[in-house]
Amino acid sequence: MRSFTITLATPVGALSVRRGTAAEALAKGRELATESTDRVIITDPDGRSFELADFAADRSEDSTG
Repeated sequence: MRSFTITLATPVGALSVRRGTAAEALAKGRELATESTDRVIITDPDGRSFELADFAADRSEDSTG
């Protein structure tokens, strides 16, 4: 299954969860970001990693293009 990995980088280590769609990954990334001041990274099924804001902007461009 192709999935998106959402990683919360904390001082004590990384916490990662997976979601099946970009929309689900973005929602989970935003949820984690509101619960923590730590860095949220989303990795797409092709292995490209994005900061949360960059991933959100990229998805926004996809929906307007």
